[in-house]
Amino acid sequence: MSATPKPGLAGWSRLIEGMLDAVWLVEPHTLAIVAVNGAAIRLAGADAPDLVGQTMTGLAATPEDQCFWGEAAQGLVDQIESDTLITRADGTIVPVTRRVSRTELEGDALFIVTLHDRSAQLRVERELESASADLRATLESTQDGILVTDLAGRIRNFNQRFARLWKIPDALLTQRDDDAVLEWMLRSVADPSGYMRRLAA
Repeated sequence: MSATPKPGLAGWSRLIEGMLDAVWLVEPHTLAIVAVNGAAIRLAGADAPDLVGQTMTGLAATPEDQCFWGEAAQGLVDQIESDTLITRADGTIVPVTRRVSRTELEGDALFIVTLHDRSAQLRVERELESASADLRATLESTQDGILVTDLAGRIRNFNQRFARLWKIPDALLTQRDDDAVLEWMLRSVADPSGYMRRLAA
């Protein structure tokens, strides 16, 4: 699966082949990819020969990457970790967390580029955001005051009708301080201890 034009890279190529994330080995002077693992091939949607030999400046999909590799070629920087984008062989864009670090291999320097595909994570986050928006719309569409908590009693959501019924100050709501909100509610009931027992139940 890995492509290794230099015999000295054979050990490194076997090592990176066992990694779950995509890994590229990059020559620091030319910034050319000299070896990749199977995960990198799958992530890029290209064959190993199509990746090996390409330069990082040619593959850089964002201004941050272009800046980093430009400075790396001059020996000014040797590591970075951040979220970025890569372009697959078919032109699609993939969000990744990218870590670059410089290391030595038998006296020769190499950049190790590790890419973690964030597509599934972002898809789940978008689904959660959509579900949260749906919940918010549902809560606001009812005439009842509704407070939503988790099983530990932490406030997870509420509607504006609930806030108005309890006359909760906006400052308390924006602070997202559960204890302060519950303390305000306790001051508003005739039987605070009974109310707390009901709330706990």
